[in-house]
Amino acid sequence: MNNVNSKTIETERLVIRPSRWDDTDTFYEWELLPEVTKFFSIRDNQSKEDVVRKYVADSDDPKARQFTICLKAGTPGIPEAGGRMIGRIVLADIEDEWKAEIWRIYIRHSEAGASEKKPCLP
Repeated sequence: MNNVNSKTIETERLVIRPSRWDDTDTFYEWELLPEVTKFFSIRDNQSKEDVVRKYVADSDDPKARQFTICLKAGTPGIPEAGGRMIGRIVLADIEDEWKAEIWRIYIRHSEAGASEKKPCLP
């Protein structure tokens, strides 16, 4: 397992952490939305089982990485932002010390609030 799997990246407003099993419920909800699926090779009306199967396959693939994008507490202009999941990144075709392909990256958030208010951070 490559060390990048366990790395968390923090900015002033975001935390990008390795995805976890319990994130799959949210990924499933997001990946049913037309504003997400129209830009990716995601089938319309995919099942939760499809999303979980892909998550597990990518987790087992040494050339893939999955990350969840979260808002940090105190993010200006977004009430109750702390730890809220807002997006996903999937990298594939990773060649250590050379390249990684962005397979999927999206933000599912609006000022009215993200589709899921489950905490992102422990």
